[in-house]
This record gives sequence, C-alpha cells and structure tokens, in this order.
Amino acid sequence: MRILHIVPKLDIGGIESMLYNYYSLINGRGIKWDFIVHGNEIGVIERKLSQLGCNIYHITPKKENIFKYLEDLRKIYNNNYFDAVHAHQSDMCFLPLMIAKMCRIKVRIAHAHTCMGDYENTNFKRAFIHYLNKLMATNFAYCGIAAKKWSFGKGVKGKWIPNGIDVNKFKYNNVYRYDLRTKYSIGDEDIVIGMVCRLSPEKNLNFSLEILKEVLEKDNTRNYKLFIVGDGDSKKTIKKYIEKLGLSENIVLVGRVEDSYKYYSFFDIFLLPSYFEGFPVSLIEAQCSSLFSIISNKISKESIINNNIIQCGINKTNIEDWVNLIINYKKDKRPYNKTLDQFDIYETAENLIRFYDQIISRKGE
Repeated sequence: MRILHIVPKLDIGGIESMLYNYYSLINGRGIKWDFIVHGNEIGVIERKLSQLGCNIYHITPKKENIFKYLEDLRKIYNNNYFDAVHAHQSDMCFLPLMIAKMCRIKVRIAHAHTCMGDYENTNFKRAFIHYLNKLMATNFAYCGIAAKKWSFGKGVKGKWIPNGIDVNKFKYNNVYRYDLRTKYSIGDEDIVIGMVCRLSPEKNLNFSLEILKEVLEKDNTRNYKLFIVGDGDSKKTIKKYIEKLGLSENIVLVGRVEDSYKYYSFFDIFLLPSYFEGFPVSLIEAQCSSLFSIISNKISKESIINNNIIQCGINKTNIEDWVNLIINYKKDKRPYNKTLDQFDIYETAENLIRFYDQIISRKGE
C-alpha cells in the first residue's frame, strides 16, 4: 500500500509531527508513505522521514507560480504509482486532488486540520470552496468537527483522525518536574507558565507576553516565569517584543526540543491564546498532564476534555481575565483522565491503517 501525503512543509509543526509519529509505528507493515512538500526547505521531520525510507518530492509553491505548481503535481502523479493521495491542506485540498483526479488516482483524501473563522455561517466563497473539495475528494478526514465544517461544509461525514500521542509520556511526572526545575533554577513554589507551539502569528504570542507583564505588575508575592517551547519564523519579532516590555528576566525561549512532553509536568499553567486552531494537539498533551489551562475562546470546545480548562476572550480588554486567573491559581493534584485514552497513538494508528485498507479496497467512496 503506497500513500502520497501532501503537506506545506516537514519541519516541526503539528501536522508533520503527527504524520511522523504515525509512520514511525506503522512503517514495515506493508505500508509505504511518500510526501510532497511545497518549496525547497528541508525541515527536521523531513530528515527523519527520509531515514525511514520515505521519498520526499519538493514542488513549486502555488503562491509563486500556480501553473508550475500544478505541472509539478502532474509529473509526480504520472511518474509514480500511488494507491491514494492524502492532502493535508484543509480547505485548499481541492487543488492537488483535482490534478490527482485528472491523473486517474482513484482514492483522494481531503484532510481538514484547522479552523480559521466562523464555520457555522457560510458565505458564497466558502460554499464554493466546500463544493470544490467535495467534487475532487473521494474521502474526507478531519481532526475535529470545527475543522471539518470550515473546510468541507455541512453534510460531510468523513473519518475522525485524531492527532494521536503517546499518552503515557505526557502524564504528570514528578521526576520530570524536579529535573527541569533544577535545570532552570526554579523553586517548586514559583509559578511556571508554559506554551508549546510554533512561533507564528496565529499563536498570538504577544498577547501572552502582555499577560505576563500585567501579572508581574499586579502580584509581587510570587515569582512568575513564562517558558515557550518551540521555534518558528516569528522568533526574532518575539525576542524584540520581550525586550521592549522589559521581560527578559522572566521569559525563557526554550526552542525546539525532543522531549517537549517533560515540560508539561514542569509547568503549572498552560496558555493557548491562539486566533484559530483546528484541534490543538498541545491542549490534549496538556490535559494528559492534567495541567490547568487558560485558552482562547476561538478554540472549539470539542478539544476540552478535562474540567480544569478555562476559555477567555483574546481582545485587549480581556487581558485582565487571564491575569486574574493566573494570580489566583492554586496548585492541586494532577490525576490522569482516562477519557484521554481515545488519543493514544497505539490505538489511533491501528484505526488509521483500517481506514486506508477500507477505502483503498473500495477505491474510494
């Protein structure tokens, strides 16, 4: 079984990390995955997938030259055999799937990973995009209901494919907490606020910095630190804003790490003030650690499993709500919620294999 995945890049984002984690488990079971990547950048995940034997095809990004983009796709499709093409471009899946359809690839999967607006009210443009995705795809997959409705509209069933994780790694662990607090010289009574994300505009990182500044101004009875785990194009901009706000002593940009799961035990409070998300895997990871979390009201409620998650607005007028929640935070026990077992990657990987088996044997639906 040979599947071709189409992704924007293969660096450190949620989609590519999910795909790598899945393929690490199912590689060697008669399944071969290859990837199309937009642009020439060779990311961290690409190197790992190459080591697992995946072919990586780099194509012209459509924003540079749409005609060259479509021609690159056609050549790859015609020069290789694929049982299925699996596009991970949410509402824009119809473009690569259109060429796949023209090249007579029978199984074409459109996968929704994000929600960037009001998915309940559809204008003409959104309706047309939904129509094109339904016209070009034979099957649909989604990380959450909000992402599905944003990309495909109403009336599409599809397959729920969660961003599976090794839930045991993310469970609260006192050893991880102690080791990291020792490493960073953080007292156990100090409050560590944490984020795990790509450093990019949609994550609304400046909002988190502004929250911390107000926390420090309002409460001098406790020590507060903000740790941001991740990397991305906005790193330089964020560094400048940290300096502008005078927060250099209170913020640590951890960067890209292989053991990000340990940081959830290290944190006391998790922040996710994103402008939009599909079904944020970092929030599932935080909940596996039973971490008190304050998140944007733009995030779909379907991703909330635990009862220690609070949603707040992300306008300037809402900053005080976030600040008060942080200042009034009290440490508590962090037991694991077994409902989160549904995201365990060992089970979700088996479900993914069954999904491919079923649709390929039927040649789409």
